[in-house]
Formats: sequence, C-alpha cells, structure tokens
Amino acid sequence: MSDQAIDRLTRAVVCCDEDEALQALAEGSGLGRKERETGYTTLHYACQYGLSRLAAKLLDEGASLQAPTRDLILQNTVVQPGGQTPLHLAGRAGEVEIVELLLSRRADPSKVDVDGFTPAAAALQHKHQALASKLAAAAGQVLPSEEQLKSMAALGAEEGRKRAAQQLEVPDSLRHVYTLEKVWTREECERVLASVNEAAASGAASSLAAGGRTTSEGWTTDRHAAYATTDLPCRAVLAVDGWVRASLCERIFPRLAERHNWTPSDGSRLVFRDLFFVRYSAAPGGQAGLALHRDGSIISFNILLNEPADFDGGGTYVEADDRAYAIGQGDCFVHSGKLRHGGQPITRGERFVLVGFVDVLDPGELPELGQR
Repeated sequence: MSDQAIDRLTRAVVCCDEDEALQALAEGSGLGRKERETGYTTLHYACQYGLSRLAAKLLDEGASLQAPTRDLILQNTVVQPGGQTPLHLAGRAGEVEIVELLLSRRADPSKVDVDGFTPAAAALQHKHQALASKLAAAAGQVLPSEEQLKSMAALGAEEGRKRAAQQLEVPDSLRHVYTLEKVWTREECERVLASVNEAAASGAASSLAAGGRTTSEGWTTDRHAAYATTDLPCRAVLAVDGWVRASLCERIFPRLAERHNWTPSDGSRLVFRDLFFVRYSAAPGGQAGLALHRDGSIISFNILLNEPADFDGGGTYVEADDRAYAIGQGDCFVHSGKLRHGGQPITRGERFVLVGFVDVLDPGELPELGQR
C-alpha cells in the first residue's frame, strides 16, 4: 500500500466524496488512516456523514465497529468527548440507515463514551428521539429523562474541562530541556540542506500554480495555521526523506526512549507526528522568529542545519526558563511539546532547522504507514 493510496481514501471520506472513496477501496487502498489526534477512522467519518455504501464496504473489509475516538479539544475545551464508536457518531448525526447497518453487523449499542453516554443517549442529546428509542431498545435500556440528560451533560462538561487542562500539563519527566550533540555531521547537514533548497526551488512554480501559499523560493507558509512557519515538509524532499527518517529513528529515538523510560528502549514506539524543515530569515519580508506556542506532540526537537556563523540571534526560547537555547550545527535540541516556546528572532542572515514532532504509541499499537 502506498501513502498516496491511503491519503486518497482518507481525503475522499473527509470531503464526503463517497464515489471517490469507494474507488480508492476498489483499487486496494486498505482501510485508510486512523487519525492519531482524534482517533477517527474512515468508518467513523462514513458513519458521521451518512455514507452508507462506503460504511458497508468498510465493514466488509474488516473495519472495527468498536474503535473509540479521542477527546476533540479546541481552544482548551473538549467539544466532543472521546470513547465514541461509529454507532455513537451515527446516532449523534441522526443517520437512521447507518445505525441499522451497524446494528445488523453486531455493533454494541450499550457501549459508553468517556462521559457515560450510550449511542442512544447521544442521539437523544442531539434531538433524534425516534432513533434514540431504537438504539435504547437494541441495548435493552431505558432512555434517560430530560433532567438526567442535562445532569449527564453538565457533569461531562466539567470533567471535560479537567481533561483539557491535563492536556497542557508537562509531565515531570519532560520538564527539562536538553541537547543531543552532533546527531548529524557537518557534511550530513550540508547535504540535507542542499537537497532542501533544491526541492524548494523546484517546487515553487508548481505550488504557485496549484494555488498554495508559498514564498518566491518555494517554501510553504500555510501548513500551520495558528503559528505559521516558513517551512517544507520532509516528505517533499525526496532526495533525503528516507535517509533523514532512518537516521533519526536510529540515532535519536533510542536515546529519547532510554531517557524517558519508554519501553522498549529501541524507540520503536516513537513515531513522527510531523517532520519539516524551517527557514528563518532576517531579510525584509522574511520570517525572523516565531511567537510563543505549544506543539501538539509529546516531544519536539530541532536540528540546526547551517553554521551558527551564518546568522545572529536565533535559538529556541523556553518561557519557563526565560532563556533562548542556542545549538551548534548538527545538534538536536529536545523539549516537551507542551512547554510554551518560540523561535528567538534572528537579526542577520538565515537559519535553517529540521523540526520534528514525536508521539509515543500505546503499548501494542503499531505505527501507521508514513509515521516513521
């Protein structure tokens, strides 16, 4: 299976293009990606959006009926509790045909999400009375009263606020930043940077033609909406993408796993959430730094690709330490993604770094294609 095939299916489902999604399945795309941040599978999306033909085909191909979602958190607020199965989402959306399909395939109507809502209660909360009654009957349960439903919702909102706050807490084991020195040699850094600049230059015209926001040199500026960087995804630099990922898995992941007691110590539970090259420039119109922010990852790191003599200023500013940390060429600066940090502005020249967002898989969870 290729990344392109999997991306095609997931993209089609998110865009509610059922025919395109079915075509992708027919051409061997597999079941698509499970979103790490939300826990959504392609079946979750199909059930939420009422794509009944696709849902049936995904079930035929072995999609999980009981896969749970994760909390959806926006602006430090849980907007949808985790633990929801495809049946929960179909009930919430009032998708009668999908509910009947899932029940016929033995979906569990008594399953509860993290707030204690069954699919029937979820349907009732969203004003789908008849469907809620059907789901309650399938589970052999009685629907909650209006007062009970209000009480469940209020309790869920309060617990959600606590869970959202916990998401911002930095674990004790990750409170201190550190540097792994000379992860890459000078020659390796120069080879990678040359390939990055070549890829950016060759991609400028095609990106502009496709309507994407880029600089005149082909670097993208719209991948991270809240805190935009002038960057280029590692996967776009075909000449070194494979080598970069392999070297990081070999040279960095085991050291992270050992330091933070993430077993096994070979780092096999660590995966990339994102991996991209960033350019800071002191030239007029360039991006000299980056405002304070948090990443969504467990661990974040950056590797300096060019020599410190090429620029003045720069480094990673960590708010808790009130300090900007500077590193040498080939060094890797590591910190918790939950620590508020920013890119210290440069005042001369250009600074190039490779940035990685890293997550830790649950025990027994296997990496998805493209995560390593």
